[in-house]
Amino acid sequence: IFFSTFSTAIAQSDTDEFTISFFAGTDTEPPTPPVLLSATAISETQVDLAWSTSTDNFVMSGYVVSRDGVSLATTTLITYSDIGLTASTTYAYDVRAFDFSGNYSSSSNTIIVSTPDYPAGPPPPVPIEPSEGTVARVVAEEVVVTPDITSATFDITAKFPARFEIKWGRTTSYELGYISSDILRRDYSTILTGLEPGTKYEYEIIGYTQRGNGNVVERGQFRTLNDIDLTAPANVKRFTAVPEGGNVNLNWQLPDDDDISSVRIVRSHLGYPANPNDGAVIYQGTGNNAVDIAVLFRYSPAYYTAFVYDTAGNISSGAIAIAFAGSRETTSEGDRNEDVGFVLEPLSSTTQRMPDAFDILIKQANRVFSFGEESAVLDNDEPFVIYLDASDVTSNLKSIIVQLQDPTDQRQSFSFLLQLNKNQTAYEAIISPLGVVGKSSIVLSVYDFRALRVAEYRTQLFFEDLYTAPTIDDLQFGDSRLLWQFLLFVLLLLGIVIWWLVTNDRDEDKEDDAEPENTV
Repeated sequence: IFFSTFSTAIAQSDTDEFTISFFAGTDTEPPTPPVLLSATAISETQVDLAWSTSTDNFVMSGYVVSRDGVSLATTTLITYSDIGLTASTTYAYDVRAFDFSGNYSSSSNTIIVSTPDYPAGPPPPVPIEPSEGTVARVVAEEVVVTPDITSATFDITAKFPARFEIKWGRTTSYELGYISSDILRRDYSTILTGLEPGTKYEYEIIGYTQRGNGNVVERGQFRTLNDIDLTAPANVKRFTAVPEGGNVNLNWQLPDDDDISSVRIVRSHLGYPANPNDGAVIYQGTGNNAVDIAVLFRYSPAYYTAFVYDTAGNISSGAIAIAFAGSRETTSEGDRNEDVGFVLEPLSSTTQRMPDAFDILIKQANRVFSFGEESAVLDNDEPFVIYLDASDVTSNLKSIIVQLQDPTDQRQSFSFLLQLNKNQTAYEAIISPLGVVGKSSIVLSVYDFRALRVAEYRTQLFFEDLYTAPTIDDLQFGDSRLLWQFLLFVLLLLGIVIWWLVTNDRDEDKEDDAEPENTV
């Protein structure tokens, strides 16, 4: 597997000299092996594993968990719950790490664990309000319900590991459905979706012990938020992550929206954070820069995502940047194929559904283009949306990233994540206007769960000043800018007419004064 990356150098002054660092070749160095820290039998059918983080010379991708020498699962986390086991049985576990280029570390240490042998039997009657937590009864230390417009998040903390089932409905019959977990945990979180805005719901939480005994943990109600604003705000502009020693200097420009509440910058060393809670929070506020101190002494590369919050609580899809130790500028995604609508051959065997180039849309006001077209002409002063219908792509893909070339400096580009909108109908990214005129290009890349790029699409963009002179019809829409320009035009025209009338009147007076008087 060929691996390459390069850092972009941008001249800050008028000079013909700048430095470009390029690393290319075959990456054959595997990650460091993880250390399996624990393997704990939570019940007769579940074992929880935890291991240390591995590092790689380029990009870490994830871990392979093995049971009894056979690969069990692949994950990017450092924990895993193995369920569906047999009681009173001994299992041996180990973990391996793998990187972006497919190199695998040696196996970790092996931990042998035996599941307990609990006697089978019918569960006892479900008590309504247990007073304390025991192995035969589930008690929640805390239940937090956070309603949104069309969803509600349940966060449950129990005294002992347990499984949970949540029922909900408009009445205490809980007629709308239920959701349950298969894994025993003390901390459980889930989201109920498909709810109606501004609606009251009843819910019931049932907890199940390790032996399968069930009891009601809590009953209550919540009300979803009113449907006031579902539109995500535009992303920040010109988001860069520039290394300086061990620090990373982060810079961005706020979008021009009037309802921006704050910007949150999140960092991870495993990949671009997909949501505002998916990593370490480096900054939150309304500024335009921050410094991540000494991070490159611990992690390289460091992945950053900038999320914009509006006053209604909506969150942008995320602008992204990456920084490597020893690099002098933000690292870009690398060379791109210049063919319009070009789709890469899958880098590994896959049955994932890929979109057609004509399915990927660019929307701005009443104009719609697709990546299947040779180019698109956009207004340089208006935001635009990259849109992909959710039905056109496999839902378990790791990420979809769009990269926009700077029209004023084609050596620099800015990248954004596409995220599912709140209606769960499409992947979208709202890109703020750069406010410049020029030729650009835009690339959309699709990555699988191993962070390998499996498809890529490109088209050209031309940013132009598409503003046209106002007409009388335009004024009917209440555009204050057009109204003032029209009034100035009328005043100017009126001034010209008055000047002409005054000048013409003076000329006539002069002619009258010049006529000779009659003499007798």
